[in-house]
Amino acid sequence: MKIIQDENIQLHLNRILDNSTAIRKLTDQMEFRDFEQNKQIKETAYAQLQEVGQAAYEIESQKNEPISTNFDIGVLSSLRNVRYNMEAEMDHYSIWGLIKNDLIRIGEKLEQSEIYTR
Repeated sequence: MKIIQDENIQLHLNRILDNSTAIRKLTDQMEFRDFEQNKQIKETAYAQLQEVGQAAYEIESQKNEPISTNFDIGVLSSLRNVRYNMEAEMDHYSIWGLIKNDLIRIGEKLEQSEIYTR
């Protein structure tokens, strides 16, 4: 059972990293105004952030003891509700800050954590 649980956690970690990378590539050459005005890219980025949040939530709910990820996985898990912000047209700028400033650091910390193996 532990091996299956560990494999599931690795799958979720890979989902977090893959979606984070896809979001960064999608928005790499964009400025905030472009992001805010491009509905298709914004919807794609929010959907991928929601996937990041769902994967983090799955990790959080599968482990009985705290996970050492070098950051609070609970913060990432809150992203599973991020599409509500998009639909309510709430605070795209903070999401933009997360995309441009935090995703790369989160990915680096995740890859350096003791629970991650590729």
